[in-house]
Amino acid sequence: MRLIAAGGDRAVGAKDNVSAILGKLGVENRVQAAVLAHRTGLTRTDPRPAA
Repeated sequence: MRLIAAGGDRAVGAKDNVSAILGKLGVENRVQAAVLAHRTGLTRTDPRPAA
């Protein structure tokens, strides 16, 4: 989910894999997945890299 939120669908795999993940998350697209990741605390708003 972190990779999708960062826009890295190629890192996750084929388009079918991304579609399956989005379906399991109950969202329709990568934007909604990114919002979900942010709301659940999976992403960081701090631009500095994690230590």
